[in-house]
Amino acid sequence: MKKIILYILFLYPILSFSQVGIGTETPTRTLDINGNLRIRELDNKTTSGDASYNHLLSAKDDDKDASNNIISKHGELGKVSFTSLLQSSSNNLEVKRVIYQGDVDKTQECSCGILSIFLDQSAATSQQIYPFVRLNYLSIFDNNNTDSFGLNYGQKKYIDTSYIYDNHNITFDKTGGIEPYNKLDDLKFDGNTIRIYTIILPGGNNLYRLTVSRFLTNPTTYINSLICEKFYVQQID
Repeated sequence: MKKIILYILFLYPILSFSQVGIGTETPTRTLDINGNLRIRELDNKTTSGDASYNHLLSAKDDDKDASNNIISKHGELGKVSFTSLLQSSSNNLEVKRVIYQGDVDKTQECSCGILSIFLDQSAATSQQIYPFVRLNYLSIFDNNNTDSFGLNYGQKKYIDTSYIYDNHNITFDKTGGIEPYNKLDDLKFDGNTIRIYTIILPGGNNLYRLTVSRFLTNPTTYINSLICEKFYVQQID
């Protein structure tokens, strides 16, 4: 019995720190499988609310020749940040939509990233409808070491039967907090229209495309649509 115990104690460090190969006699990782892998059950973390599950399992590509023929297979696995896959000059980081029917309602906000947009009636004349924008966070002021900043952006507007293009400027002030809002443009929503605003915030590397539309579905009822798209910009010259 003593000999068996001594034998197990002798083998334990070897078993603990050796590399195990399945289908191969020369493993190069702690577990090296030369074949297929099947996992029958995994915990679904999609709706768990745990933000720490933010990586995907990824495999290293095989070595290939000029004709795209496989020379050698790698099969090495690693984790890749989910956000890094989204952050490219051609992909959306975030898209949000709010669509509702009837009168404009400022509580029907569409938010993505640092911006929120909504439709509301002008305080001066309740019959005039405009698109508005506000900030969701105040960190942009600290990041740019300022208490206020002016924002210039482009506008594309479909009115009646044609598009018109324009530039606009608004100012955000830190002392007002996140509640104050600015009109996205000075041309009221009158009849069927669609507006597209392209915005890059100071010191940011994201481009926002805000699309706001209002169309009659019958002689008296409107459909209101707000879309906020946030893109990652790799480089701005």
